[in-house]
Amino acid sequence: MALGACGSSPQIVQITPSRGARGVRTDQTVSIVFDRAMNEASVNQRFRLQPAARGSISWPDDHTLVFSHAVLRTDTDYRAILASGYASRAGAVNGLTHSWPFHTESPPSMTGSSPSSGQSGVDPSAYIDLSFSRPMNLSTLASAISISPQTSFSLVPDASDANSVHLVPATLLQPGRRYDVAVSSAARDRHGNDLPGRQRFHFYTGPVQPLRQWITFTVSPTSASARGGIYVVNQLGLPRPLLSVPSSAFSWSPDGTSLLVHTLTGGWIDAPLGRPALPLPFNASWAGALAPGLGYAYLGAGSLSVLTAGGEVVSVAQGVTTASVSPDGRRIAFAVTAGSETQIRAFDPGLRAQYLIQAEHGNVDGLTWAPDASAIAYRMLAPDGRSSQIKVRYLTGAGASRLVTRGQVSDPLWVDPQHLLVTAPGGAGTGDKVFVLSLATAPVTISAADAMPQGPVDVTSPAPSGDGHQIAFVSASGRAEGRQLYVMNADGTGLRQLTDWDPRAFPYSVAMPAWTSP
Repeated sequence: MALGACGSSPQIVQITPSRGARGVRTDQTVSIVFDRAMNEASVNQRFRLQPAARGSISWPDDHTLVFSHAVLRTDTDYRAILASGYASRAGAVNGLTHSWPFHTESPPSMTGSSPSSGQSGVDPSAYIDLSFSRPMNLSTLASAISISPQTSFSLVPDASDANSVHLVPATLLQPGRRYDVAVSSAARDRHGNDLPGRQRFHFYTGPVQPLRQWITFTVSPTSASARGGIYVVNQLGLPRPLLSVPSSAFSWSPDGTSLLVHTLTGGWIDAPLGRPALPLPFNASWAGALAPGLGYAYLGAGSLSVLTAGGEVVSVAQGVTTASVSPDGRRIAFAVTAGSETQIRAFDPGLRAQYLIQAEHGNVDGLTWAPDASAIAYRMLAPDGRSSQIKVRYLTGAGASRLVTRGQVSDPLWVDPQHLLVTAPGGAGTGDKVFVLSLATAPVTISAADAMPQGPVDVTSPAPSGDGHQIAFVSASGRAEGRQLYVMNADGTGLRQLTDWDPRAFPYSVAMPAWTSP
């Protein structure tokens, strides 16, 4: 009766890794599946790996043994062995020893870097990209990397390549310096394998280059230990400090190499990338950098002036309410109020000549040049200050003027030469939203159905990118800690948050985004 109950001997129906497998992950469990319920103790005491490995056996069900182990040796022949005498739960015994070989994967290696070793002329704003033979454990990799001169950094996975990471310096690199990067054997891949040896490479930074398609913005600290200033961020969403000067306003020079900053103390400074800031000898409520060699335009107490590169002050006009520098930095548009009329005029600082562009009956603000300088957009304020008109004055062809929209709208901004952007109430409980207006169909009636972005995110201080493809803005979105930076496509899709308040890493509220050169 006992022999009959035992029946045939238990059989192995599946093994992992498979017999003769190569490149087996060093953290892969070893499993055996039987054709029936087993006497677990009889199996456990007869199973082993050769070479031996520390680990433990578990049974997810009564047919399956799983051996979980410490990381195996890389590039090593292993054999799983199940000695004879193991039995089923019913008592049937298998009298044969079973074994099968497998070979583990090779150790990880660093396969490349960008910049490459010895490369010169590297942009100081560049990230350092590292490539490996397989995905790495970021926490061990971060602790294994050293940079000389000492540089703080963050690691971000490459979204397009699991084997690569972006090393993002916390600040822009110093121009004209040699940088040495080392990765020690403390780095491990995601399977737990050490990176063999110590990997090294070096590169040389070149001169400061204009930043391309980054977003700059001011930050205000939300904790006593932090300090305000100007930060920069790109699509990876890792903000970096650019200038540690608390400011109330800033703008980029036309060539994208320096910032013109209005400090909280009331003064103005010119802060070239990679060089010390230069205090400027004027007090003003607004200022703009002109083309290289032409100096600065500034407006204070209704007086518009130019400070030339040689230090001469040129008086342009009195009674000025608003001004704007053309994209190439060679013209200044401004509005002068005389009674009930406002004249929009332009000044050429190279020729020191000015001319009339447009006359309006009403107050004008928000002057802004088209990206190709072919037109000027502006807002005409209604006497009650609530309803406004957005107009465009073309500077080519017949020089026509066109009404674009009217209503409770912000100053206009150019998305591209054919489209303007304004903010306006987006509907009940949604706050202000972005509306993109086509000049081809002007005048345009603003409709809540065209509000961007859709949903509860409100919009403050929108800033179109230089190529017209994206719009950056700040939003509170119900946050108690202050406003943060967002970006979306110019059609309202692809909304992304680029900064996120953190009490240690980013204890700031964001304001005044502005794109660098396209």
